[in-house]
Amino acid sequence: NRRDQLLTALASVWMQTARIEVLVYDDGSEDDTAEAVRAAFPQTRVFRSPERLGMIVQRNRGARDARAAHFAIFDDDAEFLSPDTLQHALDDFDHERIGAVALPMIDLGKELVLRNRAPDDAGRYVTDTFPGGASLLAREPFLALGGYREQLFNRGEDAEYARRMLKHGRVVRIGTAPEVHHHGSAS
Repeated sequence: NRRDQLLTALASVWMQTARIEVLVYDDGSEDDTAEAVRAAFPQTRVFRSPERLGMIVQRNRGARDARAAHFAIFDDDAEFLSPDTLQHALDDFDHERIGAVALPMIDLGKELVLRNRAPDDAGRYVTDTFPGGASLLAREPFLALGGYREQLFNRGEDAEYARRMLKHGRVVRIGTAPEVHHHGSAS
């Protein structure tokens, strides 16, 4: 039920220079979200659940339905500011152990601090978690590790997955891409 936020987020997604496939999962909304997305962005694949299953279930569905080696999770309350963000983040997958890239993000609803930005572009920096709503993941290890734990339903999936990845030799790289704005939501 956040159709207008989603349309803003999708406009920033479709401006990306990277070659992308966009999948939207409408989690039981009642505000004609799916129809609005299809009308505004007909090149988007839209999946609608008649009842609410939760964002973690939908994120796992997206990973299974995606066709590329890497997939981004991008919530309806986020916005790319640069058209090169996704390509830059894809370039950060430059080592076989990198299982996820945390996109640099400013949470506009809190203290306006830039998070998940590498100190410089020359090194590889890792972290113990990543923002679930603005990140890129390697699809094969994600599926092999069983994706997110669906019993978590709405929070904590990113940190829990990062720990499982680390146990299997994969790390979360802190991104070097241009930052994403997170607008936050009352819900």
